[in-house]
Amino acid sequence: MTAVKVTLTIGEQMTNHDLHSYFQVATEGGMRRSLKNNCLLLISRSYDNDCPDLWDGHYLYFMGMGKKGDQDLQRAQNRTLLTANETGIACYLFLKNSPHEYVYLGPVTLAGNPIKEQCGDRNIIRFPLKPTVDLTAYLPAEQIVKK
Repeated sequence: MTAVKVTLTIGEQMTNHDLHSYFQVATEGGMRRSLKNNCLLLISRSYDNDCPDLWDGHYLYFMGMGKKGDQDLQRAQNRTLLTANETGIACYLFLKNSPHEYVYLGPVTLAGNPIKEQCGDRNIIRFPLKPTVDLTAYLPAEQIVKK
């Protein structure tokens, strides 16, 4: 199955309705799968996030699916992202700056094994994603890891 042909420009802003219509995905969640278009949208939130995604200048360490309790690699879209390179599922990254604004940051690929870590009182998974552009200009300072 071929992924949807994306004609968006890096930095282009969209609404939640736009995402739903363009990619045929659900209207909620940080990982939104489209079976019809063979793609997975990854939504990085830059606000109101206890365990924010982290950018080190090369990789975005994207937090897995699951807001409560321990995250599981075999659960739903975590498994989809884990196997995306092998299954040919196209992954597209968006930054959610506010409840109604999504910024397109381009395609990403899984760049290594997921990392399990503690965040607060639960275990989370961080997926190392390799974007096609430098994300430093798009992400808030608190998400950028100091080297």
